Amino acid sequence: MTVHPWNDEFAWTASEARSGRLTAAQVEAYDRDGYVVLDGAVPVERIDALLPSLDSLANEADAFLRNFDDDRLMISEADALVFGIHACTRFQEARDFVADELFADLCLDLVGPDARLYWDQIVYKYPEKPRRFPFHQDNGYGYVDPQQYLTCWVALTDAT
Repeated sequence: MTVHPWNDEFAWTASEARSGRLTAAQVEAYDRDGYVVLDGAVPVERIDALLPSLDSLANEADAFLRNFDDDRLMISEADALVFGIHACTRFQEARDFVADELFADLCLDLVGPDARLYWDQIVYKYPEKPRRFPFHQDNGYGYVDPQQYLTCWVALTDAT
């Protein structure tokens, strides 16, 4: 893939700890490294409440993949690596989850006060059929405006 032609002048603007959620050191680490890990930021009970809806979305995506040769479409594969999109448009639990103060605070601290949700997806990587998740960069292949944006990755199960 090539970089989108409009992605030619982007420069990251330093973030600022505004909400009290992140420390100055965490914000600095995010600016430097491109990520920050917040262990335990989402209570297990909150994840458990989401799982029935997200599992149904994953099951639909898995069934869809079975319509293709070798049960695969691009990097998706039934029972191995399944993507489901826009849970927030289908499930109230997902809408409530992404509207949580946690994510509002992270957006305020890392991209500023003017933020919007433009994409949500689930990625289920099944343990029964080990498969690497390809290295990738979320920004750079498609054009998103504003270009300084935030991806929040929430593990639904224990992950390293």
